[in-house]
Amino acid sequence: MNQIVMIELLKIAQKHRAHLESRGKQLALMLPLAEERIASFTEQDVILWDAWINRFCQLQDHMGMKLFDAFISFVGHDPLRMSMIDKINFLEKLEIIEQAQLWEDVRETRNALVHEYPNAPVFFADPLNTAFVQVDILFNVLDAIAERIKFQAT
Repeated sequence: MNQIVMIELLKIAQKHRAHLESRGKQLALMLPLAEERIASFTEQDVILWDAWINRFCQLQDHMGMKLFDAFISFVGHDPLRMSMIDKINFLEKLEIIEQAQLWEDVRETRNALVHEYPNAPVFFADPLNTAFVQVDILFNVLDAIAERIKFQAT
């Protein structure tokens, strides 16, 4: 995988990140969320949270489905011969992901956000509060990949 493709994939991820950071500043004022607060969301609240949730899920999906494979290929390995668990463990070994379990936790949170909301606010508050903290894990992984690409290109 060449550096140009990696940079383009990083640009897509950075676009998601910028939206998450921008909306996150507005939404942080509502945290921590509880069931009662979610049940009383205005239409504008729902629009803001939906946009943030969508970007969180898109970023996590983009990283897991495209960016990781491209990076693994970039560093000279074949991602097609690796299971997702192997990819995550490999990225941990390269110190791209701090701990493999953290990525699995983010994935579980993403799944909870997609499957629980908006039908069950009682089950949604915890995953949303968790996602708001876990977004930094995504950002840290992006930063580590960007730094490694820059380092290897020199």
